Amino acid sequence: MGKGWSGYGREFKLLFLTWLLVGITSGINDTIFSNFMNEVFHISAQVRGYLELPREFPGFIIAI
Repeated sequence: MGKGWSGYGREFKLLFLTWLLVGITSGINDTIFSNFMNEVFHISAQVRGYLELPREFPGFIIAI
């Protein structure tokens, strides 16, 4: 304990940094994309849900 990041290898640090950046950019992208669909194409959240249903449905079925 108390070593900080020095106890981890270079590969783990890069993996952690990648996870962090992917999470941040995914959150930003989701927010921007929702606003883009609404402002440019005038697609509401309900219509977007119908459009994304075919993509999300197989994963939902597997989770059940």
